[in-house]
Amino acid sequence: MFRQACFLVTIFCAACCMAGKNHNHKTHTTYSNKSLSRIPSNLSVTRTSLAFDHNHIRNITNNTFVGSKQLTSLTIAFNNLSLIEANAFRGLTHLSRLNLDYNKITTVENYFVPDLGNLTYLDLAGNDIRIISQHALDHLVKLKVLILGKNSISSIHKHAFTKLTKLQILDLQSNELTVPSQYWFTFSKLTTLNF
Repeated sequence: MFRQACFLVTIFCAACCMAGKNHNHKTHTTYSNKSLSRIPSNLSVTRTSLAFDHNHIRNITNNTFVGSKQLTSLTIAFNNLSLIEANAFRGLTHLSRLNLDYNKITTVENYFVPDLGNLTYLDLAGNDIRIISQHALDHLVKLKVLILGKNSISSIHKHAFTKLTKLQILDLQSNELTVPSQYWFTFSKLTTLNF
């Protein structure tokens, strides 16, 4: 238990440093605990950080954030999110941190569009993910931290992580995987594998 707690603290601290987390009240807007069922369409274009945690959001539709190009951090955690449309994250070219933890996502599909090429931190923990499609993460070429713990993953395609050459931390704890794949050990920068 102590080891896991230390690991999570380490991930949090490392991720904050890597993603350049900004808590400046002038650029951060929170819509947390507002009982929202969808993401508002009138988002501020000048904000760099948005939080929608602890709501009732079920889906993210195409072009939801197209007017929020300055965003570097986006949190949509602890919702009922189960559907993410193919171009939901279109326009988020500066986004470095994305938290989608503790939702109802079952499959990691191709919704991580090329616009997310600057993403360094992705948290998908605590969902019900069973499948990670082969090319779902291909555009996340700068990703350093990938958290997939506490899901229902039983297998991952051997090439699912091929393009993640900068990956340093991979968290797969509390899934249904039995043995880490030999392909996960080809990352030259991987420092932490939690399995």
